[in-house]
Amino acid sequence: MDERICSKCGVSKPETSEFFGKRGNAARGGLRPDCKACVSESNRRYREANGERIRGQKAAHRAANPEASRSREAAYMSTPEGRATRYRNSAKWNRSSEGRLFYAITQLRRRAEASGLLANFTADDWHRCLELFEDACAYCGATETLTQEHVIPDSKGGPYTATNVVVACRPCNTSKHDSDMETWFRSQTFFTPVRLARIVAHVNGA
Repeated sequence: MDERICSKCGVSKPETSEFFGKRGNAARGGLRPDCKACVSESNRRYREANGERIRGQKAAHRAANPEASRSREAAYMSTPEGRATRYRNSAKWNRSSEGRLFYAITQLRRRAEASGLLANFTADDWHRCLELFEDACAYCGATETLTQEHVIPDSKGGPYTATNVVVACRPCNTSKHDSDMETWFRSQTFFTPVRLARIVAHVNGA
């Protein structure tokens, strides 16, 4: 079998389409002078260096050609390779912090809606809540195992909305359960008027 020396890495490889990409040049057997491994590495470096510009160009093209983009995407996703890519991307996203947050919020919204309660809490609401309470429990100030806590419990008609959810560590969330917030909070050794005032202001939308 004839071999060819890659013009980039200088390694001799079989002169076949398995190692060299095709190109319309009959004089060179219709194959590129650089091997597939070198082309792949070159493309990878280019994408890393120009990622933002490439993403912008793709977004602009999709916006200008929505029907063609949807058709192309549907055609790709109907192939085994497309389905595998979608599965890998979905699994990776579901394992991410944003994926887990989206799943948790979706479940809580469905539960609230099933009980006939208003449910419009979003991931952005949660991020704002974390910022307001400085990534710490609104009640005791702990920073571990933070959860979404309903000030008015859903068992007592509390909606799943931005003003009825505060940041709470898991022990506080479990301890409070469906108790009246202020009554429960005042009975805790870590109670402070400052924290209560912040919670009340949040609940009142201030």
